[in-house]
Amino acid sequence: MKDKCIILSRVSTLIQDLVQQTEAVRKQAMADGYEDIVVIEDKESAVKLDEESRLGLTRLKNMILSDPTIKCVYAYELSRIGRRPEVNYNIRNFLQEHRVQLIILSPYMKVFDDDFNIIETSNVMFGLFNVLSENEGFIRKARFKRGKLAKQQQGKYIGGGILLGYKLDTDKSFIVDKEASEGIRMAFDMYVRQRKSLTSIGRELITLGYLHRKSLHGVSAFVYDMLSNEAYKGGVSRGNIYPPIVDESTFNAAGKLLEEHRKCLKTSSYYNHLCKGLLREKKCGYVLTAHGKKNFYYLHRIMMEPKTVLSFIVPRDIIDGFFIHLIDTRYGEIEQIDIEERKKQAEKQIALTEKKIESTRKVLENCDKKTRRIQERIVDGKLDEKMGDDMIREIQDKVLYAEMDLRKFKNELTNQQLHRQSLDIIWPDEKTTDCTDTEGMEKMRQKLFRIVRVAYVERIKDQKGISGKIEVVFTDGHTENYWYNSWTKKVWDENNQEVKYQLVA
Repeated sequence: MKDKCIILSRVSTLIQDLVQQTEAVRKQAMADGYEDIVVIEDKESAVKLDEESRLGLTRLKNMILSDPTIKCVYAYELSRIGRRPEVNYNIRNFLQEHRVQLIILSPYMKVFDDDFNIIETSNVMFGLFNVLSENEGFIRKARFKRGKLAKQQQGKYIGGGILLGYKLDTDKSFIVDKEASEGIRMAFDMYVRQRKSLTSIGRELITLGYLHRKSLHGVSAFVYDMLSNEAYKGGVSRGNIYPPIVDESTFNAAGKLLEEHRKCLKTSSYYNHLCKGLLREKKCGYVLTAHGKKNFYYLHRIMMEPKTVLSFIVPRDIIDGFFIHLIDTRYGEIEQIDIEERKKQAEKQIALTEKKIESTRKVLENCDKKTRRIQERIVDGKLDEKMGDDMIREIQDKVLYAEMDLRKFKNELTNQQLHRQSLDIIWPDEKTTDCTDTEGMEKMRQKLFRIVRVAYVERIKDQKGISGKIEVVFTDGHTENYWYNSWTKKVWDENNQEVKYQLVA
C-alpha cells in the first residue's frame, strides 16, 4: 500500500485564492515521491477561531487517526496552519505522536528527523515564524481598527443597521434622506409642540408611510427610542456618526418631555401599590391586580366550568398598611438571620482560601528543595549539567505559576476578610410608612418580597362582621393567618389579638 500525504491550504477570506499555494505545495510533494495526495482546503480565520473550531484541522486529525498510510503533512507557510502559537505547537505534537512528518515550504523546514525527534534548526525556525505569524495577525487587527476609526471620523458607514432618515452616498458616507427625514422632523414637532402621545405619533407615521409596520404593537417604544437617539441632532449611534436632522434645542426639549413622562409613570398610583404581584385569591390562585386609579386590589374572571363570575376586591389602605407593619416588625429578624448565614459562608470561604495559600506555599518549598538537590547533584557530578538545567527550568516554570496563584489567593483572602468585617456592622433600618414616596415604596417592596413569598386572601363573612382572611407564607416556609374587617379597619392575628398598624392613604 502506497504512502499518502496531506496538503493543508488555508485562506482567511473567501476573496483570497487557494489554487496558487495548493499547486506550489503539490509540486514539492510529488518531487518527494508522493503520488497519493489529499488536499484539505480551508477558508477560515486562523485568528478568530480556536483549534477545535477549525474544520480543516479537525478533518486533518480525523484522517490521520483513521488512515495509518498518511506519512506527511505539507503546508505552504506556517501561518497556513494557524496564527496562534498554541495551535501550531499542538498540531506539531500531534503529528510527532502519530509519527507523521511536517514540512513547511516557505521558508523550507522539515520538522522531524527519521526517528521523529524535532530537528534543532527546525525548532528554532518553528518558534521564530510562530512569533512572526502571531505578530502579523496583531498588526492586521490594529490596521483594521485604525481603518474603522478613520472611516468613523469621516462620517462613513462602518457596519450595522442604518437609522431611519438616512441613506448612504456613493462613497459610503451618511447623507440625510430628504423624504424619510421629514417623518423624523414631524415626529419631533408633534411631540414637542403639539404634545401628542408616543402611540399617536407612531400611528401618524404609519398612516403617512414613513414607518412600515402592520400593527401598533411596540410602536410607542420605537418612537421613544427615536426621540431619544442623539444621532438625530448629529451624533453617534452604534459606532456610526450621523449628520443632524433636527436642531439641538428641539432635541433637548423632547428629552425633557420624555424625562417628565417617565417620572409621571413612576409616580402614578399604580406604582404606589405595595403588594402588587404578591396577593393571590385563595381558591383559584389567581393574582390580584393593582388598580391604577382606585384604592384597591381586585380580581375579575369569568370561569367557564362551571360558568361563574369570580369578582373580588381587597382594600389597599388596610392591606398595604398591614404589610408595612409586618415589614417593620419582621424584616430586622429575617435580615439578622440572613446576615448570620452570610457570615458562616464568608468564614468558610476564608478557611478554604487559607488552605489554598498553605498548599501553594508547600509547593514553593518543595520546588526550592528540589532545585537545591539538583544543583548539589550537578556539582557532585552525579547528574549531567544539561539534563539538570532542563529539570531546573521545568521547576522554575512551576514556581512561576505557583507564585501567581499565591498572589491571587492572598488578594482573595484580603477581600474576603474585608467582606466578613463588613457583616459585623448592622445599620439600624429606618421605618418608612410614607406610601406617597415612590422611591421609599420601591425599597419597602424589595424588603417585603425578601420576607414574604406569597399572601393568599379570601372573602369571609360571619356574625363578627369579618370581611376577609390573609394567609401569609414567609420565605422561610412558615405560615401565619390574619383576619381583617373592611368596615372597622381592624386586623386580628390567630390569637385574636388586634394588630396595631397605620392605614395607608
